[in-house]
Amino acid sequence: MNSKMSQKKKPMRTKTATMFFSVATAILSSLTVSSITVKADPSLPSPAQIKNKQISNTSYANSKLISKEQPNPQKQLQPKIAESTAPSAANFKWGNLDVSYSNHVITVPSGSVGQPDSLAHINGINSDDVQEVKFTGQLKIGSASEMFKDLTNLTKITGLENLDTSATSDMRYMFANCQNLTSIDGIDNLQTTKVTNMSFMFAGCSKLASLDLSSFNTANTSYVESMFQDCENLQNIKFSPDFTIAKVDDISRMFSGCSSLTALDLSMFNTSQVKKMIWTFKDCSSLTKLDLSSFDTSNVIDMNGMFNNCSNLKELDLRSFIIDPNIDKGYMLDGLTKLNTLKLGKNTYINDTHLNTSGTWVNIGNGKEDAPQANNKYLSEDLIAHADDILGDTYIRPGSPITVSYLDTSKRPLAPDISLKGKIGDDYKVTAKTIPGYIVKEVPDNATGVFTDQQQNVKFIYSVDLESTSTTTPIKAADVTVSYQDENGNQIAPETILQGNVGDGYTTGAKAIPGYTLKVRPENATSFFGTAPQSVTYIYARNNAIPEENDQNSPTNSSSNNPSQKGTSQTNESQNKHKPRTNGVTENYTIFKSANNDSDPTNPVLITNNGQEEELPQTGTNERSQIIELLLGFLSVICSLLASCFSKNKKG
Repeated sequence: MNSKMSQKKKPMRTKTATMFFSVATAILSSLTVSSITVKADPSLPSPAQIKNKQISNTSYANSKLISKEQPNPQKQLQPKIAESTAPSAANFKWGNLDVSYSNHVITVPSGSVGQPDSLAHINGINSDDVQEVKFTGQLKIGSASEMFKDLTNLTKITGLENLDTSATSDMRYMFANCQNLTSIDGIDNLQTTKVTNMSFMFAGCSKLASLDLSSFNTANTSYVESMFQDCENLQNIKFSPDFTIAKVDDISRMFSGCSSLTALDLSMFNTSQVKKMIWTFKDCSSLTKLDLSSFDTSNVIDMNGMFNNCSNLKELDLRSFIIDPNIDKGYMLDGLTKLNTLKLGKNTYINDTHLNTSGTWVNIGNGKEDAPQANNKYLSEDLIAHADDILGDTYIRPGSPITVSYLDTSKRPLAPDISLKGKIGDDYKVTAKTIPGYIVKEVPDNATGVFTDQQQNVKFIYSVDLESTSTTTPIKAADVTVSYQDENGNQIAPETILQGNVGDGYTTGAKAIPGYTLKVRPENATSFFGTAPQSVTYIYARNNAIPEENDQNSPTNSSSNNPSQKGTSQTNESQNKHKPRTNGVTENYTIFKSANNDSDPTNPVLITNNGQEEELPQTGTNERSQIIELLLGFLSVICSLLASCFSKNKKG
């Protein structure tokens, strides 16, 4: 029975399990969304969108993971390499030599090389990256032509003294176009006795500042054209006495474009074989001194543009130049804006040179630079047009004289004016004088400047030094010497010396000198005493009449020996008591005190030629003396009349 019951239970269990399975299937089916029976919600992403978003998020996460956990390899690899040892140098061929290159440096070992190409042309090396060339041992070289040419970023050459150039014959373009090379250490050790070609040797070295060529010997050199062309920063070249270029026939463009050179001494040059001087100094715009005293130009056939645009050159000495009037000289002297002195030889023809400097040229002739003869005056275009007439002379462009005055606050002179002379473009500098009792109040802006063709007046203004003038002691001035001369500068009457105090005024007058007539009255006949000595010179012309033997003009005669003059002298004796007398001739003069010097009780003193001092009369004293004399005379007349009347009455 039990078996039957168990057999009944099995189907029931099976039936029950089947029912549960069906129910579960139905529930799962109800939960599944069918595209056929259910419309998708548009706000929900599609499966494709979900898939793309998952990929995108994965990529962004990966990128953030890389940025946080694995930094940029390019940024990290370089420091690691820098921290590690530098890579070994690579070897390259330069001629028959093995050279190494590492970290922008070409290293050249010892040895010898015949005619290598430029270091800039080594296969495998980028010439723009090279910054240094190093010679580690002695290197004997047959030709140095173009050796460093076109290493445009080269800044340093080390061990150049190891370069043996005793047998080198060619150095053309050796350093050409090394645009960043500022100096060349060891170049003064180069041997050049066998070098025949130096053309373009330093051309285009635009940052080179100085060159020491004190060891250079040009005994066998035939070519130097454009040697320093366009070295625009070159300020100084030190030449050897053996840098004579005696075998050279062309110095064209040798210094052209050296716009920073200020001075060139080429007195060692032997140019007797030179035929071409085209653009030799063109655009040397800073050049102020140029010594060409040894230049022999007798064989030169072309000087086109030789000094063109040497705009700061003030003096050009061409006295040694022999210039044929028919050779090409176009624009030779063009653009010399500051030239003020041009010295010409007897065969220096400057026709067709396009000299265009502004202003007027005058010849020195038999005079001097500060006092030229100036019998010829030309503008530049006229000067070159008269090339045949100006040979062997020096022409200058004189500036207008500069007057320097020393004045008090009332514009009265405290010292004599000074006149400065110079040529247009020349510098001048004046300083204030030390004047006792005064201090400098104003220094003019034009105390320093240059001479021009316009008049200039430099005025120093002084004020009274209250500390030094607290006492009444006057300040003695320098003497004023009054001279009387004929037209030839001969003295025709004794000099008179005036003395006074600084700030006092003085006046002088002409003497009446027999046989002479006053021709020129000096501008400073009336002025003020100062701290510097002053000269007042009267110029006389001799009369046409021949003086008699006993003429008073004779220096041995005096008014006392001439009877015809005695009465006049006696009559005027009291009136001329205080005036200096020389040879019977009385000078008229006056000395007066300055307005602001009232406290000085000292009388001005006049010293005559014989050394005697005479105190100048006081105006008040003279007036009182004359009044007293008149009163005494009047009383004498009255007393005489009274006495006469009394005598007559007594007789009656």
